[in-house]
Amino acid sequence: MQANIDLQGLRVGITGGTSGLGLALVRQLAEKGASIAFVARTAANVGRVAAETGAQPAPKPLAPRRDGRLEPKPRKGAARHRGIGAWRSHR
Repeated sequence: MQANIDLQGLRVGITGGTSGLGLALVRQLAEKGASIAFVARTAANVGRVAAETGAQPAPKPLAPRRDGRLEPKPRKGAARHRGIGAWRSHR
């Protein structure tokens, strides 16, 4: 059962937005009217996801660090997207 939720006007940032759970979130939230900014480790599928969903990719792909975390930090893109109201990050 899917809830009929209108997310019009909500700005959401999603990491891992080109595959798996991140991609599913980008698709579902965009379908419900949210404004999406997403980041990914590689640029290979970024254009396809942006064209398919209308979501805005971050200006640069994320780079893995030695400790397994990714750089740059996703919140740096918030100013570019005028105050993202929610970030969804997953591992």
